[in-house]
Order: sequence, then C-alpha cells, then structure tokens
Amino acid sequence: MDDQQNYSSCAQACKALISAGLESPEDMSLISKQECRQLLRDSGYDRYDDKTAGFLVDDAHLLLTHYKGDFGKLRDAAGRDPAQERLLLKKFKGIGDGGVDIFFREAQLVWDEIYPFADKKALKAARLVGFREHPKVLAELCQNDIPTFVRLVAALVRMELSKSYNDVQSQAQLRPPHSMPQS
Repeated sequence: MDDQQNYSSCAQACKALISAGLESPEDMSLISKQECRQLLRDSGYDRYDDKTAGFLVDDAHLLLTHYKGDFGKLRDAAGRDPAQERLLLKKFKGIGDGGVDIFFREAQLVWDEIYPFADKKALKAARLVGFREHPKVLAELCQNDIPTFVRLVAALVRMELSKSYNDVQSQAQLRPPHSMPQS
C-alpha cells in the first residue's frame, strides 16, 4: 500500500471512530479491542493486520493512566523539550518517528517549542519545487506566521504523497525564493 492510500485509509477509519462517538481517550477506553477491530473493518480500513485496534485501545489506556488523557501533560512531563516529547510519544504502541512527525506537524500550532517543524516528506517536496530544504527558511517564506507555515508544510506533504510536484507548481505559479523580488 502506498503512502497516499495509507493516509486515505487512516482518515476513513478515523471518521468511522468519530461517527461511532469515540472522540476521546475516555471513549476509546470503554470499548474492547474486538469492538474497535470491527469498527475499523466496517469502515473499510484495509491494513494487513489487526494490530491497529489493539494499539488504539491500549494507547487510550496509556494516555489516561500516565497523562490523565491529556497530551499537554505529556508535554509538561517532557519539560517542553521536543526530543523528550518524541521519546514519550514513541512509547505509545504503533507510534514511531513517522507518527511523531505527523503529530509534530500539527502540534506546532500550539506547542511553540516544536515550531518550525517540517519532516522529511515536506522537505523533499520543498526541494523538488525549488525551495530550500530547511524549516526556518520555509517559515520565513510564510513571514513566520505559524498557521500559514503549518498549512504550507501540510501542502508539501500532500504534494509528496501524490507526487504532483509539477502540477502543483504550475497551478500555484510557485516561484523559488531566490526568484522572488526583494522589497
């Protein structure tokens, strides 16, 4: 399964869980792994194993037990240090560096110690459309506006997943920073 299909499958599964009223760690801790597995299957989640359901239920319990269901408490336990946050997040089953990267891309909106964060997928796409491969440079392109930067990083990741570099560049009429007029 390629990355784009995997992301689509995960998004579909997430929608199914939310539709079933499973919107919090507390909600997830109330269902069995088998019930979660069935919800995922019914949603069309097509992973090759049934580990994901177990991860979701077990990780909800971990978040509740260690952090009272609040990632902010994990942040505090890590001393607001991104390296420590990464280590603590990777203690959740099924979460590796890729999962932490996804979390960091979104969390940097409110976890200022992470900003500016762009993962390998975003940086590769940036390079392929002519931008420099550095989060600080990309942030400067966004005038250091965090929400704009987060949207740019998300767009770069979508571009990398769909391999649509040329289409996106021509449609958006993107110009690399070295060709932008100086003010």
